[in-house]
Amino acid sequence: MAEGAERGLLLADATTARPEDSQALAEELAPRGIRFMDASVSGTSTMAWEKDLIVVAGGREEDFDALQPLFAGFSKGAYHLGPHGSGARAKLIVNLVLLGNRLALAEGLTLGMKADMKMETLLTVLKEGAAGSKAMDQKGEKMLKAEYSPESRLTTSYKDVGLMLEQGRRLNSPLFVTSLYAQLAQMGVAKGYADFDPACIIELLREMAGLPRRK
Repeated sequence: MAEGAERGLLLADATTARPEDSQALAEELAPRGIRFMDASVSGTSTMAWEKDLIVVAGGREEDFDALQPLFAGFSKGAYHLGPHGSGARAKLIVNLVLLGNRLALAEGLTLGMKADMKMETLLTVLKEGAAGSKAMDQKGEKMLKAEYSPESRLTTSYKDVGLMLEQGRRLNSPLFVTSLYAQLAQMGVAKGYADFDPACIIELLREMAGLPRRK
């Protein structure tokens, strides 16, 4: 693409990428007159259909402003986080917090299942109480019903968590919950859950709790 591109082209990368790779790509393209922005998209495939995505971007602010009409076509909001690599890093942080929420939800639901509680009622209480989150709205029913048709895949989550841990090492920042999730994701991939929705992590916790495997 770079070889045949006209000078002045503005390229937006919406993938979940290593921040340092985004910085390097911007530096590589600049001498060719190609403008670059890491513009990672946060949200599931279901959220995409509902235009419920957000864009987290890194690069020059004037390029971010130029891309606003494009972002408005598929997202509910776009945010400029700083220089090149900032959008990619923000996406990893968003996913880091999201994975932690899902893991906490899976732990809580597993405990409720082990105690033979009324699970639909428990999930309602969790959603409507102080602990409520989008993770519960999106993954709660999947976890209760063992319905793991993928909105995303555990193998992708496992790849992303590796990038998160790499950032923790680079910046000397502790990532305790993320490290635990990485081990669970690795276990899930090894047990055949690679192409399942990440909500399937509850099956690993159920197994450790002595509950039967449902999938």
